[in-house]
Amino acid sequence: MMKDMWERRWYKFCIGLGVAAIFASPFLARAASLDFSPAIKTVSVGETFTVAVTVSSPDQAMNAASGDVSFPSDKLRALSVSNGGSAMNLWVQSPSFSNAAGNINFAGVVLNPGYIGTAGKVITIWFQAIATGNAPVSFSDGSILANDGKGTNILTSLGSAEFTITPAVPGTTSSVPVIISSGTPSTTVATATVATTTVPGSQSVFVNNGIPWELLIFLVALLMILIFALFYSLNRRRVHLSDHDFLHKRKELRDDLRRIEKELEADRSGSTIDLSAPGIHKKKDNIKHEIEHLEEDIKRDMKDTD
Repeated sequence: MMKDMWERRWYKFCIGLGVAAIFASPFLARAASLDFSPAIKTVSVGETFTVAVTVSSPDQAMNAASGDVSFPSDKLRALSVSNGGSAMNLWVQSPSFSNAAGNINFAGVVLNPGYIGTAGKVITIWFQAIATGNAPVSFSDGSILANDGKGTNILTSLGSAEFTITPAVPGTTSSVPVIISSGTPSTTVATATVATTTVPGSQSVFVNNGIPWELLIFLVALLMILIFALFYSLNRRRVHLSDHDFLHKRKELRDDLRRIEKELEADRSGSTIDLSAPGIHKKKDNIKHEIEHLEEDIKRDMKDTD
């Protein structure tokens, strides 16, 4: 009895957990974020490098994104901001930067049906390392609007980046275009010559463009429900068939007992077999004991199968 009660509670718990995960998955799926790529990197003083601002909205179409990027102007110098290859089609505010304030601003729009995906490029920033130390880059503000006709802000997280700047390392030099104005990268105003040495230990963080984890949660929950429902159904069917077999066997034994009693009574009345009344009762008791033993064996077999 206790075993059956705990089994029922376990089934209810597992099914409830799976149902909760299924109903929660649509809300978990509405995740959208602004991030930097790479998010971790080591550079040397004088080195230039690019940082991409990316947008991710894997489960719901978005049609606008904006952000204010902050960087330490005593460690980094913004050389240019490019919107080439961006997922944005129109710009409410063209990408611009200010080294004095240490910020970069942008606001773009994606035409219908919007953008769905991960790590879609928004803008590309050219930085130059100007002093040693740690240079954190982050969003001071941002938004991602859904393509739902209401402009719902579905932004759930703003990423950050950490750049470690080491002393200058001798290396080869190359010319890097520097865009002083906030226009497109084709407007080259000046050219700077800087060192472009690759520092050992540089790290890059890549975004996994595989199956979204929200979909994995949904599939695992659904699989759990199917497995436990199947197990529960098979177990109930097995117990039901065992009870049925037990009742059927007991009925057959009782029918045999009645048949033997009738045969004994017929033999006794017909004098074909000379049996006394005590002998008949003894024979009946033996048959009853045999039936009881068979019933106990059947019950024991049923417990063993459970």
